Amino acid sequence: MKVPASDLWRQALIMLRTWIFSLPFFHFGTRAGDHDSNTVIIKYPDYNLRLYDHCDKIILIQWIGGALMFSWNIIDRFQMIKEKPGCSDAGNTEKEQVAQLQNDCYGYMADFARLIYENEERREDSLIQQASHMQTAFSFVIAAVFMVAAIVVDNRGVLSLEYLLLAFSCITATLMFSLFSATMAQNRTKRDDFPKVNIIKQKIIDEYENFVTPAQRSKYLVDTYEIMHISYAASNDKRRHWVMISMWSFYASLAQCIFWFIITLCKIL
Repeated sequence: MKVPASDLWRQALIMLRTWIFSLPFFHFGTRAGDHDSNTVIIKYPDYNLRLYDHCDKIILIQWIGGALMFSWNIIDRFQMIKEKPGCSDAGNTEKEQVAQLQNDCYGYMADFARLIYENEERREDSLIQQASHMQTAFSFVIAAVFMVAAIVVDNRGVLSLEYLLLAFSCITATLMFSLFSATMAQNRTKRDDFPKVNIIKQKIIDEYENFVTPAQRSKYLVDTYEIMHISYAASNDKRRHWVMISMWSFYASLAQCIFWFIITLCKIL
């Protein structure tokens, strides 16, 4: 990872400040045998280091180091004040975070709205397919009823034609109502859909300030999905209602077949 240059300068100045602060703790003196009284011996705890310089220069270095240290502390203090939340940079960062949060939230809502709309489409396909299955079942049952009706009329025995007409009429009427309900479930009703391309284009041109950020564009998409989903869900609820009526009518016709069969056996026996 690349270290910023400002951090390197900061570390260097900290090292310099530490070294300058350590100067007052050195032990200054003259080495035995040396004739130059200006020779300075710096004694560390573990070893001795000879520094050939004048003591007044060392004091000057300490003064300069103290000034540098004071200047660096002032710079640190201003940096801390600048990084406070009330400053402009922090305010800009906070605004960027809020904008990013809005983009993420509205993007998530747009994706979720699309999933709900796609689920409503699958629901419509399932209801239409179930209505088709009910029509197929009607075809088989009505064909079987008419085949049985022809055989029963030819071999009615003690059964009257009026009785047979009543029995088969009830069964046929219930089956026809089931067919009618299944057909109504497949009816394509009017509902809200996506706007036309020219309408969307003109809206963006007229209200371009509402489509600048990703959050604004996602919000428009969410609003569009919301309008379409309300209409789509109402249409599918009607389909479901007709499918349920068709199924219960079909069950009623099967129950009537059993009912009239038992009554006919009682009459014959």
